[in-house]
Amino acid sequence: MVTRTRLTALAALVVLGIGAPASAQMQMMTMGVRGGVSADPKQVSVGFQMESTGLPPHPSLTFRPNVEVGFGSGTTLVSTNLDFVFTVQLSETWQGYFGGGPAVVYAHDGGNSLFGSYDGLVGFAHRSGLFVELKHTHGSDPGLRASVGFVFSRKK
Repeated sequence: MVTRTRLTALAALVVLGIGAPASAQMQMMTMGVRGGVSADPKQVSVGFQMESTGLPPHPSLTFRPNVEVGFGSGTTLVSTNLDFVFTVQLSETWQGYFGGGPAVVYAHDGGNSLFGSYDGLVGFAHRSGLFVELKHTHGSDPGLRASVGFVFSRKK
């Protein structure tokens, strides 16, 4: 029997594999790590992400799938996010960005549940790879998350 935990893990692997089956496409993706906090429920989260280069015909639009695992308040949340991000160059070294996308959330709080939601986000990224982000999830917990992270081999 396939458990929801296995389904969630499989969904995360599929999401992170989208658009990356060929080695040429892998060179077009950057990878990063993220960590953060949420207010309701009070949790600490860790995760990782990938990001595409610009999507034609809009070079400022990228695809950023990511997975976050939140711990705290008697609940474990695994959120698999399919975010699309639009970037605005603010200076030579800083970019602002905003976007969002669908998400699949697995919650374990004594019972198990799996549901869909939608994320909206806004953030700032430095050319070095450092970023800060606020993300609001519609239709599931946590509602608001603040994250900080680092992207390896950030596009210059």
